[in-house]
Amino acid sequence: MKFRKDIFIKKSKILTLLYVIIFVSNARAVSINEILINAPGADNGKEFIELSGAAGESLNGLSIVLIEGDGNSAGKIDRYHTFDSTDTLGDNGLLLLRDTTAVLNPIPEPATTVIVEPEPQTLFTNDLENGTITFLLVKDFFGALGDDLDTNNDGVLDALLPWTSVIETIAWVDGGANDLAYGSQLGGVDIDPNGFIPDAYVSGMNGNAYVMDVHGAGQGPYTANPNNISNHLGVTVSLDPNFMLTPGGTNRSVIKPSSISEPSALILALIGLAVGFINKAVKICQNYKII
Repeated sequence: MKFRKDIFIKKSKILTLLYVIIFVSNARAVSINEILINAPGADNGKEFIELSGAAGESLNGLSIVLIEGDGNSAGKIDRYHTFDSTDTLGDNGLLLLRDTTAVLNPIPEPATTVIVEPEPQTLFTNDLENGTITFLLVKDFFGALGDDLDTNNDGVLDALLPWTSVIETIAWVDGGANDLAYGSQLGGVDIDPNGFIPDAYVSGMNGNAYVMDVHGAGQGPYTANPNNISNHLGVTVSLDPNFMLTPGGTNRSVIKPSSISEPSALILALIGLAVGFINKAVKICQNYKII
């Protein structure tokens, strides 16, 4: 059988392209990883928003924006924070945005970037919103506090929005009759927790997201109320007894291990199927002398 170098090169390029696509699709883009908006007792000194992504990734041009969802104020920019051009995720891929320097328990990992919002604060002023709210991570934000992005309160954001792109968005409702959530129309999720107002949000594995009531005292640690925790589909889940919020640390498993599927096996299976498909396609092309 005659070896055709051109076929070998083309096949190698196809396989290389597949591996590149798989690598890029699994790369860690900056995302909202954990939020505490309503700690037990007074909120001051306890609230935080945590981002995750690639180690050392720049946050230049990124902003966190909160859109009000309650009643007649729905659609208005309630809070925001724009990162400095020099801000980056830590060497562990985490950033913790805080309202004060008060120590939380557990303490952040040493590699985590910790930022206390400087005065005048535009995010943590008068505490984070506890009701129906939409959190966004956006690029090139140019809006202002109070800007109304849903001028007729029909639940659909207006055409002209004060950012160039949305990286991630998460929203939840508190059960108000006329409340509005804007996450799903921006490519994210709107969570209806079915009967409770969330205190915290945690990003889980396999694209899952969870909202929950929080238990604890002082500066933590904070655990979840096992009766008030639901995923992004609004389904109540079974809480892992070892779960706690980890500000500036790797997220702990939210649901019991028996409820967690194994993502690595699925990914490997998909890769195997894709490689097998390409091999068959190359053989067909060879038979018909396409390559």
